[in-house]
Amino acid sequence: MEFNDVEDILLHKKADIVFDIKPFYSFTVASESLLIEDVVAVCARNHPRLGTKLTKENIRQERSIYLDISHSGILEIQSILDDHFVDRKFMLSSNSIITNMAVTEKTNAISFIPKWFFDKFADAFNLKILELEFKPDPVTIYMAYNKSSLKNQNFLSLINTIRGHAFTPEIESLTNSKSDT
Repeated sequence: MEFNDVEDILLHKKADIVFDIKPFYSFTVASESLLIEDVVAVCARNHPRLGTKLTKENIRQERSIYLDISHSGILEIQSILDDHFVDRKFMLSSNSIITNMAVTEKTNAISFIPKWFFDKFADAFNLKILELEFKPDPVTIYMAYNKSSLKNQNFLSLINTIRGHAFTPEIESLTNSKSDT
């Protein structure tokens, strides 16, 4: 989502909360870090050729699935993966992580997904994580909402519930240290 999209969604489409991988700042919109998420390589648990590691050499023999979301943050991650795995061959391009996982399970393809998604759905899709030769930069997930909505106690309760379930220890310690100063 581009920056003006966040504002458009919040102000004109009347959404209450927007989650994105880039922060958005304005006088009327609050944007805060929720969690820091790793990107992992996955394949089917019963993949016939891949054990536990994905290397530059063995990815040349495999097909990949491309997460086709035209967002600067996603494109940046794809670019980093493309720089490391130069010879990836794509069998599918989809804008749905669910679709990508279903195809990954049934075709022995390789996908790159957020770690939380793997933790939630690995058993449903019979997936395993492949160890990489390098560690892609983690992705920060942001929550944006209209500041004026905080006047509503139900909305404030929802925001606090999301914060309570989504914060990672790293983000929580950053938030606490900011409030102490």
